[in-house]
Amino acid sequence: MKPILRKIRPITLLCILCLVVVISSACSSASARGSIESVKAKAVDKGMTDETAAMLDKMFQLKAKGTMIGQHDGVWMEERKPMASYLSELCGRFPAVASYDFMFITNVNNTEGSWFREREHEIRGRIIAAHRAGLMITMCWHYNDPYTQKTFYVSELENEELKWKSFKSILPGGENHERYKKDLRKVAEFSQSLLDDNGKLIPFIFRPFHEFDGDWFWWGAAYNEPEEFKQLWQFTVRYLRDELGVHNMLYAFSPDMKFESREDYLLRYPGDDYVDILGFDDYEDFKYDDARTDKARERIRIVGELAKEKGKLCALTETGYFISKENPTDVDVRRMANILKVISDMHEYLSYAAFWGNGGGVYCVPVKDEPGSEEFRKFLEQPFIILNDNK
Repeated sequence: MKPILRKIRPITLLCILCLVVVISSACSSASARGSIESVKAKAVDKGMTDETAAMLDKMFQLKAKGTMIGQHDGVWMEERKPMASYLSELCGRFPAVASYDFMFITNVNNTEGSWFREREHEIRGRIIAAHRAGLMITMCWHYNDPYTQKTFYVSELENEELKWKSFKSILPGGENHERYKKDLRKVAEFSQSLLDDNGKLIPFIFRPFHEFDGDWFWWGAAYNEPEEFKQLWQFTVRYLRDELGVHNMLYAFSPDMKFESREDYLLRYPGDDYVDILGFDDYEDFKYDDARTDKARERIRIVGELAKEKGKLCALTETGYFISKENPTDVDVRRMANILKVISDMHEYLSYAAFWGNGGGVYCVPVKDEPGSEEFRKFLEQPFIILNDNK
């Protein structure tokens, strides 16, 4: 018997091949759509943009490969120059995650023509450029207190009474609740101004009220009850999502490292319907001898296992050891190396780890030839460490 294909005319074969390509493409598209819809169904915002769902889906996929590395204020642009970063100065590669802050954006002095408005434009430009280059974006919020509107640190408030009143005053029904809503409208306005080159909204992770289990910020646990914190978090999500129509935002829950158990971690947890990413900030565990780093490992394990049970992601949302540029020591480098070792050991739990920014005479990410640079470069070369070019 002659081969069947010899009986098929070239034009017929071409049509068959085209049909196969079309069917394959349709199946692939349907699969991608199904994945996006599945992600949306489990997320805080069921109405999130497709791009936001795609980012969350990609984060889940990348977690199987390793841990993305990011830095706060570690990616920038200078006039008429290409995008730069501390990591690229160290190893020629950009971080996978770029972190920024709503601090200047919601400042009461952010008016047209002001220094704060210039910072807003600058941050927007950095986010757009970072997204264009393929980086994922996260944003914290060092939010000034509602009374003086000058500081987020309790130690800088003008009188003792304000540290006890500030948080409660922005709860629904509180004397500063309308001011809080006004500031959330500014968060929404900025979020909805983040457009890519195709006019699509740029997705990002929002991390409000971070390190809330400490006592240094006015939203800290010392100044509110667990149920009050949950109430405000839930209001914040509903107001941004349902009232203001912000749909390009994932929500990250990130206390400091003061929890010792699952129960501690969940004390102020607002519920699975209000959180996409479980994380925590940790600087303290790396300020001491090597043995203390085991506490960091245990904390990552606690949060990582909770995240897995809940079908969510786990992240080390802030970390770093501050090394003096003028007077670095061997102890400093060793403690920085402890962070790198912990992230390496626990990478299977972590979607990403974000180092704090360099500046003010200190650094968390060394650049070329600075003390610690060789240790950091070797850390980045590990196959389970994800930067922007191997996502």
